Amino acid sequence: MEIITKGTSIEDLKENLIFESKEDLKEVLSMIAIKKTFQYRVSKSDKKRFMARCIDEKCEWYLSVRVYKNTTMYKVCTYKNVYTCSLEFSNLDHKQASSHLISKYIQNMLGDPKVKYKTNQVIGDVKRVLGVTVNYQKSWRAMQNARDEVLGPASDSYGLLPSYCHVLKKSNLGSMTKIMKDSENRFKFLFVAYGVSIEGWKHCRPVIVVDGTFLKAKHGGILFVACAKDGNNGIFPLAFGVGESENNEAWEWFFTSLKEAIGGCEELCIVSDRHLSIANVIKRVYPEAYHGICMHHLKENLIKRYMVAGLHDLFFKAARA
Repeated sequence: MEIITKGTSIEDLKENLIFESKEDLKEVLSMIAIKKTFQYRVSKSDKKRFMARCIDEKCEWYLSVRVYKNTTMYKVCTYKNVYTCSLEFSNLDHKQASSHLISKYIQNMLGDPKVKYKTNQVIGDVKRVLGVTVNYQKSWRAMQNARDEVLGPASDSYGLLPSYCHVLKKSNLGSMTKIMKDSENRFKFLFVAYGVSIEGWKHCRPVIVVDGTFLKAKHGGILFVACAKDGNNGIFPLAFGVGESENNEAWEWFFTSLKEAIGGCEELCIVSDRHLSIANVIKRVYPEAYHGICMHHLKENLIKRYMVAGLHDLFFKAARA
C-alpha cells in the first residue's frame, strides 16, 4: 500500500491509497478537483469516515475513505473515477479553491519583505497557476492566511514588543519606551520616543502637533503621533504611541509619557484637531501650554457644515490675520 505524506502531489486518487491525516486527503482531493475542473461536496465526514460526491447529482463520481485499522491514517476504500458533470457546474467559482489552499501557493511570494505582493496579484497568479477565477474577498483571505504561515500570527507580534523595546534602547541610546497591559495581561498601550528625537527637541520651536490615525491591521487600534518643527521649518518626529482607541485614557497615557520623555518648556503650544479627549488631557498634563486648533481640520469641518462659495479663502484670511 502506498502512503501519501503531507505536501505530496499526485495526479489522481486510487483505491488502497493511505493518507497520514484527513487534512492531507482533503488538500490532495481539492487539487485534483481543480485540475480536472470538477467540484465535489462532502456527504459524510466524522472520526472514522469521509465520503464525497460530485456537486452535480447526475454525476457518478464518488469517493469513500475510512480510518485505516487503529491508526490516525485514512485509506481510500472506494473510488469511482467517472465524470459526467455538465459544463454548468464546471464553470462556477470553484468551491475547492479555498483561501486556505490558495495561501499555500502564494507563501513563497511573501518571503522577501522588499517585494510588495498585493491582493490583485493573487487573483492573477491563481488564474495562471490553477486556472481558477477567484474573487477579491477570497484572495484577501488567502493573503492573510499566507502571512500568518510565513510571518506568524499577528497576535504573536505583541509578545515580541518587550524584546523589541529592549533592543531599540540598546541601539538608540537615550530612547524611551513604555508598555502598558490590562488586568488580563494583554497589550493595551505602547509609547516610543527615540533618543535622537528627545535630544533634538531641545533645538526645536516650542510647538508640538499631535494626531491619531487608524491602524488598518487585523487587530486595529490607533497610532498616536507627536511632531515638532525644527529650525528649517521641517517636520521633526518626537514620539509614537499605539492604543485601542482615541479616548481620555489613551491620550492621557500618551501625553504623560511624552512629558516624561521630553519635559515641558516656556510658551509651549500644542496643536491638534478638535477631539474632546485631547483638550481634556492637555488641561491636566500640560496646564501651562496653549492649545491651538489645526487650521486644516477646522477648515474641513467648516466646509462640511457650510456649503458656501469662497469659504476656503475667507477662512485662511481670518486664520492668518
